[in-house]
Amino acid sequence: GIATNVLSERFDRLEKAGVITKARDPEDGRKRVYQATERGADLIPVLLDLALWGAKHTPDSDGHADLVSQARTDRDTVIRLLRENLSLA
Repeated sequence: GIATNVLSERFDRLEKAGVITKARDPEDGRKRVYQATERGADLIPVLLDLALWGAKHTPDSDGHADLVSQARTDRDTVIRLLRENLSLA
């Protein structure tokens, strides 16, 4: 639960920083569609390392256990697969 105005402000910051782009949803013009830019995709290794750190230091959390397990054994492949699944702006 995050207030919509706070979420909107955070998306605006990411857009101004060149991490994401924003466009109108082609199916519903009232909605916005956000896409990662190349700069945003370059954050994948950092975010993956944060996820691994979190899994190590909060072992009670089982969020994305399969991803964490695979990243521990083959980090480069996980990064490549995550990048491939992004639709870059």
